[in-house]
Amino acid sequence: MGLCHALITATFGGMTEWIALTLKQAGVEGVFFWYVTGCMALSFTVREPSRQSQLDAVDAAPEEPNLPRMQP
Repeated sequence: MGLCHALITATFGGMTEWIALTLKQAGVEGVFFWYVTGCMALSFTVREPSRQSQLDAVDAAPEEPNLPRMQP
């Protein structure tokens, strides 16, 4: 989970300055507004993880399956 978060932060957050300067040099500064707006829209689509752990829902250890025993 941490690796995914770090990669997304580096991609969208770390490259923002580079993207802004590149767009300014190209003379299309207005496109940067849409880049930031798109990033914000993507952040609204991310769901918050469940507050209840799936591990808490398990009451006991799972039963061992009845497997046929091998005869020597």
